[in-house]
Amino acid sequence: MEITVNNEKKQKYQNFNGTFRYCTFALAIALIYPNPSRRVKKIKFMVFCLIILSVSFVLLWFISYLYFCYIARDMFNFTRNMTVGIVIFLFFFKTFYLNYKSDGFGVVMDAISDDLVKANDMDEVYQEIFDTYIKKGLVAQMIWIFIPIVQTCIFPVHAGLTMFFNLINEVPQPRVMVLEMDILMVRSKQMESPWFEIVWFYTILGGFVLFPNFIGFDGSYCISVNHLCLKLRVLTEKLRRAFAETTTDEQLEKRVKEVIKEHQASLVYYNLLQDVFGGWMFVVFFITSLEITFNLYQLSLGGMDPKYLIFAFSTVVHNFVPCYFCTRLIEHGDDFCEALYMMPWEARHCQSVTRALAFMIARTQGPLFLTGMGMVTFNMELFVSVMQSSYSFFTLIRD
Repeated sequence: MEITVNNEKKQKYQNFNGTFRYCTFALAIALIYPNPSRRVKKIKFMVFCLIILSVSFVLLWFISYLYFCYIARDMFNFTRNMTVGIVIFLFFFKTFYLNYKSDGFGVVMDAISDDLVKANDMDEVYQEIFDTYIKKGLVAQMIWIFIPIVQTCIFPVHAGLTMFFNLINEVPQPRVMVLEMDILMVRSKQMESPWFEIVWFYTILGGFVLFPNFIGFDGSYCISVNHLCLKLRVLTEKLRRAFAETTTDEQLEKRVKEVIKEHQASLVYYNLLQDVFGGWMFVVFFITSLEITFNLYQLSLGGMDPKYLIFAFSTVVHNFVPCYFCTRLIEHGDDFCEALYMMPWEARHCQSVTRALAFMIARTQGPLFLTGMGMVTFNMELFVSVMQSSYSFFTLIRD
């Protein structure tokens, strides 16, 4: 038997799917992985409808209870359930929004994949830069695994532990629902078997439908912004080495032109990020402000409930992480502009290179802001503003 030996060298860097596997898997499970095929889109739509149908009773119970709380002006129970209602709204919004932006999102993922694969042919200096930023992207991926799982699990875990301690302490009514609400049509029997068990586990099923959507979409956003920071850092290094390693004006001009071309591609990528994620960023700004407010309201009336304390903390992180990565992008844009000016262009006396650098400096004068539909700029100042406005709204509804 003839044995074939594969001498092909294993690549160090893989595409987006191979590098950020958890994020890719979550996108696929959540039915929001970009695929241009109409047949695949139809299949995803049918599967989505089946999933929603499978948890339709939970949605019906939840919406009806919110309505009754609103009619009765029961602010305590209304805000308590709105903390979950906002998450459900985000799930539906992101599912339809990202399928609408599927083509642009696919281009973003392809751009990241192309850069990662090209890094296999770069030398050690560039690969060290890629290693640093890939690690940051993997950290962002793990953050967006942690946050949705915590927000999903805190309610059943809290209910389960509470029932366990109630049984130990022989509390007369030890049973606790996952979501504390009156169930439509079985209100008088929801604490009795088998209704309690059915509702309890059925509610968990509805909760676990949500978190792949957040892992995939929010994680890919941070990875995409971090990748633009990587592109700017690589361009800085390429320009520095162009001046350090070339001896003739022709060589320097050729390599500077390559940097200009890649910088223009980076600006196209930046505009694509704004187009794909801009609508989502505005909704996140508005929704997380409400979410933090409702959690503060619950903590002020119900005491330091660990369930809402953890939920509030994870919501703050949900707002902080996008603002942090956008701030890092602004800093990288400013650093790149400064690096252009600090290049030793005056020592080379090459007019074409000097003009090219002046053109690039002019293009980089504007900060690389990522905004929510042009109305809110994501940075650390926005994060502080959200915290302040949330507290102001909390004092308003409390009074």
